[in-house]
Amino acid sequence: MTSEKPADEAASGKTRSKSKRKPPSGGGDAGNKSVVLDAELTANKIKTDQRFSAIKTKILDVGNEWISKCKLVALVSGEPVTSGDVYRVLTQLRIKSALSTLSKTLSGNSTDFLTTGSNPVKYELTAAAQQAFEKWLADA
Repeated sequence: MTSEKPADEAASGKTRSKSKRKPPSGGGDAGNKSVVLDAELTANKIKTDQRFSAIKTKILDVGNEWISKCKLVALVSGEPVTSGDVYRVLTQLRIKSALSTLSKTLSGNSTDFLTTGSNPVKYELTAAAQQAFEKWLADA
């Protein structure tokens, strides 16, 4: 088996090097500069919230209640969150979760959230969803 080279390579005895692609630079929407939420600070805000006993009973201690956990992080942080932000906060709270589960939960419940950007999508509770969530949390 012979290797055929283009005429200019064969004449010079040199081979062309493959072009090197630049690695992606953080990806995503250029207009959506992703600022990572401080997971430790947000977890501590949850732990020191005056409603913590209700939060623990209704949300943190309930397995597979992912939408409530996502809403809690969005509520306490006071800013739009990504599924990665929620994952990091839950990890700080020692709650095991899968990032894919949180991502599917947020996208599947998008009527409760305002969304911005793409890759990563940021989610912010709508006023109605926030009010309903706070009322549900306050009800004993």
